[in-house]
Amino acid sequence: MNYLQLANRLRLESGGISGTGPTTVVGNSNNEYARVCNWIADADVEIQLKYDDWRFMWNQFSLATVSGTAEYTEAAITGSAALGVSRYDYESFRYYLTSAGIGNEQHIIHREYRYFRERWLIGNNRASTGAPSECTFLPNRKIHLAPIPNAIYTVTGDFYRNSVRMTLDGDEPLYPSQFHMLPVWWALVKYAGLEEAPAVYTNAQNQLSLLWGAFERQERPNVTFGGPLV
Repeated sequence: MNYLQLANRLRLESGGISGTGPTTVVGNSNNEYARVCNWIADADVEIQLKYDDWRFMWNQFSLATVSGTAEYTEAAITGSAALGVSRYDYESFRYYLTSAGIGNEQHIIHREYRYFRERWLIGNNRASTGAPSECTFLPNRKIHLAPIPNAIYTVTGDFYRNSVRMTLDGDEPLYPSQFHMLPVWWALVKYAGLEEAPAVYTNAQNQLSLLWGAFERQERPNVTFGGPLV
């Protein structure tokens, strides 16, 4: 379902919001409909923010380095100024000399900034060039590679994107369609609490709990355990 359909479903399930709208999520002069639309959009963002490793938020990047350039913006990494990063999977970072192909691919070691700073951002190490075998993320969210790339390398890795807010009628939640009712039930809990509607509140909580369990099982990473200690 899209944003407009979800807003209308919320109005329908509430049982207490009059009318047959909204007819659009943009520029509603009807304050009640505007609240309905905002509740849905807010609920969708809150669902995305619940965890920073949802499967549906996972993405990959491929960055072509520039010889002599150590720092790259988040937009250069993801390929889009609109596609922000919630967090990176540092263990996934790799690089290879682009001209040689993936046969020489190697891991990039991520260092916390304060350790990286003492290793690479001091004295002559600042000017060291070569294959970018280590990296850090600066406080301004730029990635800094070390040594400074001395050729064109392809740097790849996994990341989880930032939340995105629905704004247009046709926008849809990022998660699979079988879970699109989640923001309706999520928002309906808030509506029912505000309007002191206990029956609506209980139903919304029940429906949310039923759907949320399946959602977490599908969209959260599998939990893995290490081997025996002895």
